[in-house]
Amino acid sequence: MKKLLQKFIFSAILISACLFSKQSYSQCGTNTASGVSCGRSPYLVGTLAPVNGTTFYTLSNYSPGMFFFMPVQAGGCYTVSTCGAPFDTQISCYDPSNALYAWDDDMGPECSTTAASVLMTPNFTGSAQIDIRQYNCAAVGASSINVFIRQNNNLTFTSSSAAMCSGQTRSLTATPAAVGSTGGFGNSGTFSGTGVSGTTFTAPSVTVPTNFTITYTFGYVSQTQVITVNPLPTVGSTASPSATVCAGTPVTLSGTGAATYAWTGGVTNGVSFTPGLGTTTYTVTGTSAAGCTSTNLSTQTITVNPIPVVTASATPSTICSGSNSQLIANVGPANSLLSTPLIGVSSQAGVAFNVTAANTITLHYFSSTQSAGNAQIWYIPGGFTGPTLTSSTGWTLIGTAAVALAGSGSVSLINIDCNLTIPAGQT
Repeated sequence: MKKLLQKFIFSAILISACLFSKQSYSQCGTNTASGVSCGRSPYLVGTLAPVNGTTFYTLSNYSPGMFFFMPVQAGGCYTVSTCGAPFDTQISCYDPSNALYAWDDDMGPECSTTAASVLMTPNFTGSAQIDIRQYNCAAVGASSINVFIRQNNNLTFTSSSAAMCSGQTRSLTATPAAVGSTGGFGNSGTFSGTGVSGTTFTAPSVTVPTNFTITYTFGYVSQTQVITVNPLPTVGSTASPSATVCAGTPVTLSGTGAATYAWTGGVTNGVSFTPGLGTTTYTVTGTSAAGCTSTNLSTQTITVNPIPVVTASATPSTICSGSNSQLIANVGPANSLLSTPLIGVSSQAGVAFNVTAANTITLHYFSSTQSAGNAQIWYIPGGFTGPTLTSSTGWTLIGTAAVALAGSGSVSLINIDCNLTIPAGQT
């Protein structure tokens, strides 16, 4: 009677604390060791697994004075209780070597009465031996009771949940750590989800930021982690004013499709520079605002042509008023062609040069050598400043000539008739 009175008073003092800790897993990692334990009974009921995970599995009409096997995994957290029993009960837990490691005779972490409950975190994987008695380690109970078991969710991801870029990989870790064979009871500790293989997550290819859920299952409980996967930028590029320019012309290379860019050749994105003569290929990669770097490369091939050198001669060079003289203009070097389309002629190239008249002159024809096709002479008052022709505005077609194919590799010299008068002092 004295014992029961002491228990009642103790219960009244701690009832609020026990109710607060009900179904709380904050004590996982410890084993209940409260009151008096009993030696393991010689009578085995069978095997009872916490197959409902965090929901109690109930064994009804259990007769105190017996024990059962309960499959557990190292690091897992488990609760066994007799909450609601009509009399004082005791729970004693033994490992497979029959060593006592958890016990309670009332007021355990789950119950606030004389019924017993234990919270345990075994350091072994195998069958725990759970002995349940009526108080004072009675061989039999006054009546049958219900026994409740569950696995508490103490799972935690220890690998990062930080955002990733498509194609990146990450090693997955969690506690409790995976165990070996469970004897067919529960999951040994595995990861699952889209992009998961074993303990590695490979971020899938996405076109917009996408969340992926990874699940870690241990025993009969699971924990999830969400990782955001960001897409890789698709990088393009532009060259301004053109990919083909004359010597001395500044060029600006600009990337598209990303937030920041890295060019080869010492080029700074969006900042003009003056390339040297010849053809040079520049490559750019881009990084998005999320920090993802493109795997595709964009290139710009810049061709820089030398400035044409124009020389002129007149035959004869001295004439009388009313007489004629032949003006000859030579444009070189030979590779000084403009690569942008000429006025009115798609995908063709030619040369441009200026003629300034010291006295009023009339040009009657131009000579040209080419293999085949049409030749044209265009004129604009005031001269041409280059570097490329982009519009026919202001230009006048003053002469055309057609060349028949003279044979593979052959060229023909033709005269392109025109009639252009340039006043003295004008270009």
